[in-house]
Amino acid sequence: MDYRFLYRRIKSLTVDPIREWDSIMAGDKSVGDINRLFLLPLVIMTSIAAFLGTLFFTHSGLNPMYGVLAAVKTFLLYYTVVYAFTWLYNFVSGYMDVKKDHEFAFRLIVYSISPLLICQIISQLFESLIFVNILAFYGFYFCWAGLLAYPDITDKKRFQLFIVSLILFLVLFFGVGRILSTVSDKIYFTLFS
Repeated sequence: MDYRFLYRRIKSLTVDPIREWDSIMAGDKSVGDINRLFLLPLVIMTSIAAFLGTLFFTHSGLNPMYGVLAAVKTFLLYYTVVYAFTWLYNFVSGYMDVKKDHEFAFRLIVYSISPLLICQIISQLFESLIFVNILAFYGFYFCWAGLLAYPDITDKKRFQLFIVSLILFLVLFFGVGRILSTVSDKIYFTLFS
């Protein structure tokens, strides 16, 4: 894993998202590279933080399998949301007369959830620092900057696409999270408690 790329991309997106989106739109990395070099390391770190936080700090009286299930749930949550969002974004953009672009949709969701993933690493590990999750809203600005960099779209459609993207993300995130929590809790209480 190239942690320098991960660090530089997060830093550049945080400092100047609009300029960084110009670099992203230039196509410096493929979808596979973004998955391998950016998304996978962040999701793995978030999953490890969920495991360690659950194991040592949050629910220390529970069986260690609860931590394993929390890590698996976290991993599945973010990967499911990213790929479901990519598919739904393309589906919705067709109805809005915006060109379907799988690569752009994938980049948009991956880079827009990076503040959330970073905040989750901290708050999953140390539950008392849950207030840092408020910083995850900066991802909405990343999303807007990404849509600004998208060519051949009117301002009205850009704003509509932004609102639709936010709604899609929130519905997917909370819906998939609820389903995975229910399943992992049933597995834990059926097999390990």
